[in-house]
Amino acid sequence: MKYVWLITPYYLYPSSFKLHRRWLPLLTRITYLSKLIGIHSVAALMQLEIYWV
Repeated sequence: MKYVWLITPYYLYPSSFKLHRRWLPLLTRITYLSKLIGIHSVAALMQLEIYWV
C-alpha cells in the first residue's frame, strides 16, 4: 500500500511514519517541560517585580 503526496510524485511507505510516531511523544514531553520551566521563570520574575515596587 503506497501513500502519495499531492504536490510531489514521490511515494511514501507506511513504515516511514513509524519513526515520527516514536519521536512525537518524546518531543511533546520536552516541549511541555520547557513550557513549565518558562512558566515558573515568568512567575518568579513577576514576583520580583511586585516586591521591587
